[in-house]
Amino acid sequence: MGTLDQITQMKQQGMQEQDIINYLQTQGISPNEIQNVLNQSKIKDAVSAEEQMQQAPQQMEQYTGAAQEIPQENYQEEYYPQTNQYPPGAEYGGDNSSEIAEQVFVSKMKPFEKQLSDLQEFKTINESKIQNIDDRLKRMEGIIDRLQIEILKEVGKYGTGLDSIKKEMGMMQDSFTKMISGKAKKKTK
Repeated sequence: MGTLDQITQMKQQGMQEQDIINYLQTQGISPNEIQNVLNQSKIKDAVSAEEQMQQAPQQMEQYTGAAQEIPQENYQEEYYPQTNQYPPGAEYGGDNSSEIAEQVFVSKMKPFEKQLSDLQEFKTINESKIQNIDDRLKRMEGIIDRLQIEILKEVGKYGTGLDSIKKEMGMMQDSFTKMISGKAKKKTK
């Protein structure tokens, strides 16, 4: 049974609003939710009372069958007294319509508030994930930069090594040339 149904049932049993609030608080319902549900209950009561007042002339017409014979002025005074009071059990101030409109607006906005809250939570979670990915990318860039520097150093060493090998090969070639040309002269003599 929902909270609104509980409130309706307690009101039908004749419980006062403060007693209903106290009971719901003992059930672990937050004061904000209790107030919202009480306001919804008041709106529901007001709408029901309005519907009953709109149906009253139709019902009277069915029961009497002579409703058309009653002059319009007397009919209004007889069935709709000008007391500016709401039906029994409804406790409303002078700005009842604005309260009802506000409650309707609040109830219509609840799904949007939930979606906005979910979106905010999604944003917060993803901001931390994006920050984590950004940090990891920066570390990877640093590692790649260091690897490039090391590769360039190794290529430089390789180039230096090739130069020294080239010099040594050149020196060896000169030595062989001198040895071979010296032996070739000896054989010709």
